[in-house]
Amino acid sequence: IPVAEVKTAFVRVTDLKNRAIAGLGRKDFDVVENGKPREVLSVQRSTAPFNLVLLLDVSGSVENYVNFIRKAARSFVQTVGPDDKVSIITFNEDVNVISNFTKDKTALSESLDTFDAGGGTAYYDALAYTISDTLRPLRGERTAIVVLTDGDDNRSFLAFDSLAGSIQESGSLIYPLYVPSGLIALAAQNPNADIDPMRKKYMSLTAKSEGEGERLAKLSGGVYYPITEIRQIQEAYEDIVLQMRSAYMVKFRSDASAAPGGPSPRLRIKAKPENTYTTVTAVVASGE
Repeated sequence: IPVAEVKTAFVRVTDLKNRAIAGLGRKDFDVVENGKPREVLSVQRSTAPFNLVLLLDVSGSVENYVNFIRKAARSFVQTVGPDDKVSIITFNEDVNVISNFTKDKTALSESLDTFDAGGGTAYYDALAYTISDTLRPLRGERTAIVVLTDGDDNRSFLAFDSLAGSIQESGSLIYPLYVPSGLIALAAQNPNADIDPMRKKYMSLTAKSEGEGERLAKLSGGVYYPITEIRQIQEAYEDIVLQMRSAYMVKFRSDASAAPGGPSPRLRIKAKPENTYTTVTAVVASGE
């Protein structure tokens, strides 16, 4: 007979619009492992820090607006919690890690002066690199990727569809912020300018990038933010921090060995309220 042990699962619960649901307790969850119900010992809001990757598009489509990218990135660094670690990665046709994971916001800000812009956009290659090289060593920890891009890829070797499996396996939340390059151009000229309705249609995202941004967020359990006004970027950052903090630690009694660094394929955790979706992002062994 296997020896019972206690495990803790990190779980996100979202509604039909993929918004995090707060206020749930022990009686709101069912845990099934290897087809058998498990006793839920406790449910708490998770306060564990995140490992965050800020993935910045510095390709030719935003070549003249590097200061906008720097300013937007610095705003994100200032918005995250003091115990969250941030890594900053830039991409055009190449991928460049300009800062490894650190809590030092001054060092992160200074690293943003070290990149140049221009070239093609290998967005999916950059996403694949982030998942496989930057986040793989952190399996079992809470990880998220925040992407600032116009969503148009023209240089990747990898196709979008080839990313799906690795995204789900990584357990990392992805928050795509898609900013039309035309909107960045306008902001560089006059951040407070009113937009002529006729110009607006030239400053929208492509249908392809819109659809893929939504799919990326849905696959990972993150949220997609199509940006139509510059002020929405800071609002999105604040919402991302709120969404990441709306997770639960579900402690349960188990008799199965944990899969190293991630959810067991035989583990199912479901929130009882109607029209909710439950995503398990990590499972760790824990004490009683």
